[in-house]
Amino acid sequence: MPVYWLGETFEPGHGLPRLRLAHADSIARGEPRNPRVTLSYADRLDDSEQGEGVQLDVWTRGQWRDVRESRGQPFALRCRQSRALDLPRGRAVLFRGLRRGGSCDEGKRRRGTHMALVHVGGVVVVVDTLSLCDVCSGTGAGPYNSFHGMAAIARGLERRLAGTRFSGAPDLLAAPVAEAASGPSGKLAAGAEETVLRLHDLPPGYAIEGDSGCEAFEPTGLLESLDRWIVENRPEGCKFEYERRFRVPGYGPAPLRVVAESIGTPSARAAAKGIGVVSRLIHKFVKVRLRKAVSIGPGGATATLYRYRQRFVEDPETTTLILWQHGNTIAALTVGGMTPQNDDRAALHYARIQQGRLEAPSPYTEAERDDTEVELDDPSLKVPVYWVGRVFHPGRGWPTEELRIAKAGEDSGLPGVELILRYDGFDLETWTRQSWTRFRDSFRGSLSRRRCARTTAFEWEGGHALISAGYARRRFPDGCPSFPPTRYRALAHIGGVVIGVNQTTCRCLSPGSGLNDSSLAGMKAILRGLTLRPKPAY
Repeated sequence: MPVYWLGETFEPGHGLPRLRLAHADSIARGEPRNPRVTLSYADRLDDSEQGEGVQLDVWTRGQWRDVRESRGQPFALRCRQSRALDLPRGRAVLFRGLRRGGSCDEGKRRRGTHMALVHVGGVVVVVDTLSLCDVCSGTGAGPYNSFHGMAAIARGLERRLAGTRFSGAPDLLAAPVAEAASGPSGKLAAGAEETVLRLHDLPPGYAIEGDSGCEAFEPTGLLESLDRWIVENRPEGCKFEYERRFRVPGYGPAPLRVVAESIGTPSARAAAKGIGVVSRLIHKFVKVRLRKAVSIGPGGATATLYRYRQRFVEDPETTTLILWQHGNTIAALTVGGMTPQNDDRAALHYARIQQGRLEAPSPYTEAERDDTEVELDDPSLKVPVYWVGRVFHPGRGWPTEELRIAKAGEDSGLPGVELILRYDGFDLETWTRQSWTRFRDSFRGSLSRRRCARTTAFEWEGGHALISAGYARRRFPDGCPSFPPTRYRALAHIGGVVIGVNQTTCRCLSPGSGLNDSSLAGMKAILRGLTLRPKPAY
């Protein structure tokens, strides 16, 4: 995966001190709940003195989809405020909030904790403050604990190139041998990204899966000739795996999976040699059932079509792969999930589209990759979709809240839930009236009924709701507390369905961690903002 860092030394200026890399660690792919890479920076590397700095956790996009649902940092900050930040090749959200203790009114007088969430280069980087000394390790309170500091970190992130070596921390990526070509520049990966098959090249209903993104290739240990070719040529490429969530008839071939790859090399000769090496790799690891030459593109470009089954897999399905060369680029298109003949036709269809990308490259933008709303566009989704828009602007000085996850069905473990929408600071859940009864009578539903909760009825033009105000703790041995509630949730009846706000989590995170944390006014703003999302026209 690509590694984004601040270099061995980071000197942003503008009143912020210099930081040096203090520690670097990488975690195996088999531990999805932990970041793949963690980097720590500090203004002092001497353990005898307290150092202030930042920590960077780098996640793959696939990991982050799962991790952010658990409400980890920065979404667990209380009384949270957020600011959006546009970057040249990505985007960031800067956060300020409280980790624990105290009321939000007290928090306004405190500096709080600042964090950043950065989407860049196909990965997600979470930035946190850091304090280090010989007897302490915790949240930092230095100058980087500010919106100004977080913005400087987000803007300073750059891709770490393979072969970069430094002292004081382990090397994250293998360095090239002495006779190898110069290290990757990132230009080959950028070119590959401009030529790969895009999400919108496929019919409606697909989402990006796996560790999709761009990276510099490293020796694999699978085949000596492949490793030698990688070390000599330092290829960089992009792979995007698209998985079908639903199918719309009449929109062309719709296999279950489409994997598109584009690999940049230094020269046409290097690409041709790479094609030969990859062909030998294919025959070593799969059972090839069919191999033939096919024509792609109006210019008569030729490619090799492989139909194969995986070795060492019980009852594997047949998969189709098309492999070809275009100048300095190696292209591959893999299709599976239909009959072998239909896989062949679909692979050829999408290979021709990718060939068009090779002939006319253009940036693959973040907007083109956005698959957040794909499950909401499923024509089989029967329940009406009530939301507050893709980006919610509550007004009154509150920060905007952006939709991060939209999931249909009950895979969240909530009985009867039809739809879950997760925004930066709150959740919206949708039940039918019948399925709501099922949830209410379940164990998970009983967790939402707490002692010491205060309820307020609320009506507006669109419907009516009951807003509950309570506390993080479930029990108070000395009776209900006298201080104001700290957790809010709501249950609304609108358009024949039941909409819950923050009904899904036992911790009862309020809308606000962004909307004026735990306020009745913030909850009412969400309810007033509920609108019916139009159904897509196919």
